[in-house]
Amino acid sequence: MGRDNNMKKYILWFLLPVLLGFFCCKLCYPCEVLILARNDVDESIGQYAKYDPIVVKDDGWPWGSYETNKNLFYIIKLPQVTVPQAEHFIEGITDENGNITRRRKMALRISALPVAIKNALLNTGTVTIDYPASTIRNYILDK
Repeated sequence: MGRDNNMKKYILWFLLPVLLGFFCCKLCYPCEVLILARNDVDESIGQYAKYDPIVVKDDGWPWGSYETNKNLFYIIKLPQVTVPQAEHFIEGITDENGNITRRRKMALRISALPVAIKNALLNTGTVTIDYPASTIRNYILDK
């Protein structure tokens, strides 16, 4: 009997960190941001505008062929930024009635990116920016 109880304790101590890591993954893992790359929309009616962040996903997200089309979207990988840190990039602006007036209140300021990063993004559609969230904020434009 005592041996079975010890085995249960060992299993519990093994599974506990695994389960905690699984449930806390959004708090500690890096993220990727999908950015709109085209400008054929009318922002005045609440649509996305060029360089608007569309969605934030966990690192390694399996983007589809539509999202990986560099003529439509850019994918920015942020190894030092977590999903919760980046989620405020995708907040919108609403009026007093709750109607969307702007899909996003922030956009990527592509002209502020270092030249090598900007060229890689424009040529491939995907780039890794390995800076902390405080530095990434310098590349974000408040609308």
